[in-house]
Amino acid sequence: YIKDKQDVLVYAACGAGKTEMSMPLITYALEHAMKIGIAIPRKDVVIELGIRYQEAFPKIKVVEVYGDHHDDTDGDLIVMTTHQLYRYEDVFDILIVDEVDAFPFANNEILENMVDFACKGNKVYLTATPSLKLKELVNKGTLKQVTLFVRPHGGKLCIPKVVIGFEWYLWLQMFKFIKKYSSKIILIFVPTKQLAKIFYRVFSLVTSCCMVTSESKDREELNVRIKNNEFHIVVCTTVLERGITIGDVQVIIYDATHTVFNEASLIQISGRVGRKEYAKEGECLLLCKKRSEIVESAISSLEMMNYG
Repeated sequence: YIKDKQDVLVYAACGAGKTEMSMPLITYALEHAMKIGIAIPRKDVVIELGIRYQEAFPKIKVVEVYGDHHDDTDGDLIVMTTHQLYRYEDVFDILIVDEVDAFPFANNEILENMVDFACKGNKVYLTATPSLKLKELVNKGTLKQVTLFVRPHGGKLCIPKVVIGFEWYLWLQMFKFIKKYSSKIILIFVPTKQLAKIFYRVFSLVTSCCMVTSESKDREELNVRIKNNEFHIVVCTTVLERGITIGDVQVIIYDATHTVFNEASLIQISGRVGRKEYAKEGECLLLCKKRSEIVESAISSLEMMNYG
């Protein structure tokens, strides 16, 4: 599609390998002296992908541009937060826009315009949850779509288990889950930083635990320690819903009907489970205080990817 000068939507399940799928396209761009960039909403993911791309392409210069990290803004491959696109007017022959469903890019007209501002050629959008706007562009034929709902190891996506009840009952189910998976890493997602602090204080009393929120100044170091299995429980906000792959991990989403969690974030969070060949299966528990159409819609989308 890119060779035919067409824009592309890559609609792929969490863990399908969107990063790896982009590498032949990057190779093609480099071989044809085309300027290629990768824009991602979140700084953490820019750093993570910058490392992965540099390992995959050791002979080229990979530049990461985000926040205060912009002393060097040009390279063979530029990986940046979407906010940094303002630096690159009509620069990119190919612009890969990753995680278009994520905050702050999703439904942000200014950032969408920045993509047009920076790209003089064609765009490739990567997402596990395409917006209605992108789907409409596909239906009109102005955007070509590639779908991949299977992970490289062939395992199915995790379909979350929903538990509805009063707060005391949700805590009871949470402790049962933790006991069941006493030898595995458990990510507990909560909707607010205040709640994260409460959960961290509670679980630190009984097991090895850490907390990751937007206020955590040592997030990069914590991510490394989490991957090294130094903690049993990781209490976190949606800051960890993307950009980190942990081996044999289980997931709890507390108060999953909270407005912080939308369909895209629920799909992304459950997508942390079962990403590795040696850990194809796992469990995601959604603890809810009431029924929710968003929760049901997220589960339906995951079931569609598994069987559709």
